[in-house]
Amino acid sequence: MLKQGECRIILRLTESDNYVYSIKNKWERSMENTNPEELSFEEALKALEEIVDRLSNNANNLDEMLKLYARGVEYLKRCQAKLGEAEARIKILSEELPGKIQEMSNGS
Repeated sequence: MLKQGECRIILRLTESDNYVYSIKNKWERSMENTNPEELSFEEALKALEEIVDRLSNNANNLDEMLKLYARGVEYLKRCQAKLGEAEARIKILSEELPGKIQEMSNGS
């Protein structure tokens, strides 16, 4: 029996021999232990993309799909927040730009 967070890989070396290896699913473990608020935009986007891929796979049961969807919403909110921060910074810099250009042309 597999524990939560493990997956099985079956390697078929010959038709009669199956070798089964259990490995920890690193991404799933890290996803459960990561606070989306601590991630960069790129990290949150990557996690969101992986969740979308897993949901598209349809290999999950309904409870797992709902859990993944809820986690995806958290990552989406993080991405939106980081984009909002970037947009605000760009707006501030853009508003300062005409004054800087004027200062440069007066100094020349």
